[in-house]
Amino acid sequence: MGLSGQKKRKCGFARKKTDGWAVILLLGALTAGCGSSGEPHSSSAAEPAAAKGETQAAADSVRPAGERAAGSGDDSGSGTARLIDPALYAGTAIGREQIDLLNDLLAAQNAGDARGYAALFAADTPEAETKIEFGVERIGLYAGSAESNGTAQVEGAVRETAQGSDHPIVYTLERETDGWRIGGIKRAQGPYADETGYAGESAEIVKLINAGTRYRNAGDAQAYAKLFRPDASMRSLDESPGKVEETLIPDIGFPNGDGTLIVNVLQRYEGQTDVHVRAFALGKEGSRWIILDID
Repeated sequence: MGLSGQKKRKCGFARKKTDGWAVILLLGALTAGCGSSGEPHSSSAAEPAAAKGETQAAADSVRPAGERAAGSGDDSGSGTARLIDPALYAGTAIGREQIDLLNDLLAAQNAGDARGYAALFAADTPEAETKIEFGVERIGLYAGSAESNGTAQVEGAVRETAQGSDHPIVYTLERETDGWRIGGIKRAQGPYADETGYAGESAEIVKLINAGTRYRNAGDAQAYAKLFRPDASMRSLDESPGKVEETLIPDIGFPNGDGTLIVNVLQRYEGQTDVHVRAFALGKEGSRWIILDID
């Protein structure tokens, strides 16, 4: 098919209330948007995925560093608050070494330590991609992929200021001889997914998702509906949550046995601060990719 990435991940999340905070249980590799309600799965940087952890740890993890309970989120002995609490991800696809790397990256990022920040990237990372471009007030991790050929991926959202909105982000991690390093960082840059770097059918899929965003934002219900199969429940703009402000596609995998391809898309909508994870079910109609439905 010429599609890169992994096969559809299994649905594996549930919600529970912990000290007033909604916490996502990340069971292995997470795929959001599972279920039949049609409601998009919404997660903010103030709602990290979790598998285990005390009530206080869960509450602390969603607060800005300055608001955490004394001594929480810091197991390094340095006295510096860590934005990601490893206890919340025990038993998930996001490993402890990967969390430590991300915490080191965020610490250098927020301290303005350009040299320390750049040192955490893989040796073959272009220098331009190792520059500090923004700070992070909060971070939530939604999903982690299993290591494949020395590479793994972590998806989530970051909030740059306490009163700001969440921004979709994907960290690519590469295993080197001395441990994990950052291979790249993708952050949403606007309402449309970046189409560069894709070829063949993968490029057609990204263009299809971007076309849906373009017609939705323009309020063109007729053009939007033509992107879907006729019986799709989400082909009406009345079913959409509003205009899209940011879009990021973490990965494009392979179709299932029946030809259906599931693409998880991270989006934030106008007037909202949270990032939603939408599962686009795609299929072929002749030689053309169409949207079968959106969960």
